[in-house]
Amino acid sequence: MQDQPIVDVGLADDDADRVVLALLFDPVAVRPWSLGELALELGNELRAIDAVVRLHAAGLVHRCHEFVWPTRSALRVHTLADAA
Repeated sequence: MQDQPIVDVGLADDDADRVVLALLFDPVAVRPWSLGELALELGNELRAIDAVVRLHAAGLVHRCHEFVWPTRSALRVHTLADAA
């Protein structure tokens, strides 16, 4: 038990959220993503679902059944951050 590494779950969650947002903001593939596609990109279905739930609760993504896409507010902040 003492030999197991300590994992910062909060940091890992933030990383998963960043990856999902980066995929959703990809200028080459601007489209709704399915949860299955996000899970393939993250390599873990549960992490993808949890990230989408957190981002949806924060108002950064819309959901319709299995599909996810960024809100207009999230897109605007992303555009402003890129311009800075």
